[in-house]
Amino acid sequence: MHKILMTLLAVAALGATAQSAMADDPDAGSSDSTMANGIGRQCQTPFRDGVQGQYGAWGNYVDGCTVVLQCPEDRTCEAESQGWMQTNTWDDDGVGDRVTANARLSVFSRQFPFPRVWRHDVSCAGAELCIASDQTRVEGGEFAQVQCNGVRETIPGHTGQATCVLRLTWG
Repeated sequence: MHKILMTLLAVAALGATAQSAMADDPDAGSSDSTMANGIGRQCQTPFRDGVQGQYGAWGNYVDGCTVVLQCPEDRTCEAESQGWMQTNTWDDDGVGDRVTANARLSVFSRQFPFPRVWRHDVSCAGAELCIASDQTRVEGGEFAQVQCNGVRETIPGHTGQATCVLRLTWG
């Protein structure tokens, strides 16, 4: 029970110390998954219009979301992240709406106050969907976090959705 309480306190403190993205969508939903050799978490925003030019975006900026997982104390984990942006429309002509996505994978120490020990940013561009992927090693007790957001082409009636996925696996 003491270990569970300490883990919950650590996650709560990490949330207060590790700032979430500047503009996480408050309506983003999340889900967890368990595998034989790992754990996963995904967050996904509702489809949104986004804000034209927000933060200097080339099109309509769509707020994203953030997920955090902790590598078990007795393991070394491989963290795999994906951040993607997709539109609510699929064009039959194969051209599609232009989209870009940004994802930041970070690792935080298990020692209070949980300083960031590593981070890396990745981006992608595509038509209607693009996926920015990354990976790194996470030592036992450390926290991995992925933040994502996206930009969609400004077309009336079209919307975009940002999704972040984080998986920790071990051997």
